[in-house]
This record gives sequence, structure tokens and C-alpha cells, in this order.
Amino acid sequence: MSEEFKGAVIGLVCTIILYLLPFIDILAPLIGGFIGGYAGAKDAWDGLKVGILMTVLMVIPGIILAALLGSIFSFVPLLGAFFAGSTIILIIILVAHTAIFGILGAIAGGLLAG
Repeated sequence: MSEEFKGAVIGLVCTIILYLLPFIDILAPLIGGFIGGYAGAKDAWDGLKVGILMTVLMVIPGIILAALLGSIFSFVPLLGAFFAGSTIILIIILVAHTAIFGILGAIAGGLLAG
């Protein structure tokens, strides 16, 4: 496993854990990206790779959540479509938030590691 992938997984796990804490959740991808960039990068370019990999890996829990909510509420006539649509919009916002702050944090962590 490459160092960048290892750093992305570490950063994503830290980000998901920090998303559960109130008042810290807004900075969760920045902190998680920093930890992942510091663990798996040697310079800013590797930090950028870690941040992009972290963003790509963030899509996987989003797809699982959308499929889970869509299958649970698929039998409800009006709420099923509402939950499926709103879940996709929330996942897009969450992934964009993770992408922007996660990449910035990973670059900062890569710079500090180098």
C-alpha cells in the first residue's frame, strides 16, 4: 500500500470520527486532512495527492448511505423520493466540504512533514 493511500485512509477515518463531535465537525476535514497529510506525505505535492484520494474515498460512505436510505424509504410513497433526493444533495455538499478543507489540510500536513 502506498504512503499516499495510507495517509488518505488515516485522514478519512479521522475526518469521519471528528464529524461526530459537535463544534469540531466544521473543521473535521481540515484536521483529518492535516493528520493524513502528515502521516502519508513527504511534501506539498504528496499532500495534494492525499487530499484528492481522501475525497475519492469519501464518496464510498456517501453512496452506502444513499443506498441504505433509499432502500429503507423506498416503500413510502412520498417520503421515499424526498429522502433519496435530499440524501444525494447532502452527500454532494459533504463531499465538496471534505474536498476543499481536506485538500488544504493535507497540503499543510505534507508541508510540515517535509
